Order: sequence, then structure tokens, then C-alpha cells
Amino acid sequence: MSPHLLPVRLALAAVTAWLLPSLILANIVMVGDAFTANGPDADMISAAATAWIAGPVMGLLHGWPFLLAAFAGWALLHHWKLASAKTAAGLGLLCGLAAGIVLSDANGLGVETGWLFAAPVIGMVTGLAVWWVAYGTGAKEQQA
Repeated sequence: MSPHLLPVRLALAAVTAWLLPSLILANIVMVGDAFTANGPDADMISAAATAWIAGPVMGLLHGWPFLLAAFAGWALLHHWKLASAKTAAGLGLLCGLAAGIVLSDANGLGVETGWLFAAPVIGMVTGLAVWWVAYGTGAKEQQA
């Protein structure tokens, strides 16, 4: 990979690691609201807009420990030249599992235990997306 393009790809991967879980969670909340409501109304539309705006902010405020752990993991994987799709999925799964444990009702936060199962999947998807942004499409062509 070209040395001058690597920092840009890694910066975009970091932004992906921050935004993707927040936006996925915002969409899950919106879909859940849509299934429990009688139909679209002004409250649902404003809730959707709020979720898309507040999701990334809340993701940064509450998700920074998981982002920090993921960034440290990525730095080590990159340094040891072990960054692959499998390791990305594993790192995302572990960070998602940690987030799911924190979000689950076991810690008294009043959130459903379903997050314990959804969060690792969201983490794995995020890990694969981060790997794809940092090392995936276009990386082979840039090495030439």
C-alpha cells in the first residue's frame, strides 16, 4: 500500500469504527418503533431524525472504551502484520461482546438482554467494515 494513502485509509477506518455501530443501533431502534407504532407519524419521524443525529454523539460518549480497545487491537494487528478479515471479525466480535455485556440488563442499566446477542454481531460487522476500509478494496492496486 502506498505510504501516503495509508493514513487516510486508517483515518476513514477509525471514523467507520465510530459511526457504524451507532447508526446500526439507531436503525434498530427506529425499526423497533416502526413495528410497535400504528404507522408513520410526526413523532416517529422526529425520533428517526434524533436517532441519526444523537446516535453518533451517544456512540462516542458511551462507546469510547470499546473504540479505544478496538483501536489498540488494530494498532497491534497492523504492527504485527496480522490484520486480516478473520482477525477483524474476531476483534469486532470481542469488542461487541464487551459492549453487549455492558448494555445488558445484568449491569442494571435497564436494557434488554437481547443486546448481549445483537452487540457481538454488530461488532463483527463493524470489524469487517473497518478492515475493508483500511485494507480491502483498492489496497492491492495501491501497492503497485
